[in-house]
Amino acid sequence: MPTAPWQYRAWPISFSDLLLLLIVLILGTWFIAGFAGLLFAGGMPGAVVGLILLGAQAALLFVLVRAVAIRWRGLTWPELGLDVFDKRLMPIGILMGVVAVVLSSIVFGIMQAGQEEPLQNPQENLLRAIGSGSGAAFIMIVLATTLVPFVEELAFRGLLYGWLRQRFDIWPSVIASSLFFAVMHDAPLLILPITVVGIVLALLYERYQSIWPCVIAHGTFNGINLLFFYASAASG
Repeated sequence: MPTAPWQYRAWPISFSDLLLLLIVLILGTWFIAGFAGLLFAGGMPGAVVGLILLGAQAALLFVLVRAVAIRWRGLTWPELGLDVFDKRLMPIGILMGVVAVVLSSIVFGIMQAGQEEPLQNPQENLLRAIGSGSGAAFIMIVLATTLVPFVEELAFRGLLYGWLRQRFDIWPSVIASSLFFAVMHDAPLLILPITVVGIVLALLYERYQSIWPCVIAHGTFNGINLLFFYASAASG
């Protein structure tokens, strides 16, 4: 049986390293969001603001992972699950992305049951603010299906899940990493649905020991949800 990325050796990554990464990430994300808000208030087109917002947040997360895990602590990219891309894993990645959409929708539907008012996905408010024109839609879909899932999978599955798997069994690692993944999306209403998505992605990483099928599944999940949103906006 092949060696999993987290089994190569004992990682020189401490809890304080992860805590430092988290603090800088939160502060940096707040700054980027505030800066994007100022640009939007100043009349900059929503498509440009969306590009700056998602692009800068993804770049910040990638730089932090590279600085802490690769440059500072000496991990390698394969230890973070970044191996040679295997195109044979694309179908399973797409399939699991669809599964994540279905499961998260079921969870959201259960949450909606019995509510007098329809639950509002808070992420849709951001998309409405950015705009639903063709330019904004194109930028958001491209970033949300490529750059964003790549960086998030590198951080949440490659680094966080791998770190947890060196210390705990599968299910504690799956649940803990998925909950953290959900909380970091800063949308309390979506914690349960996004946790379900995180579980799907963590199990996919556990099974194939590569972040690439997770990136494909994550991108598929984002793409389907965005297509639904823009199709709904276009139909009024």
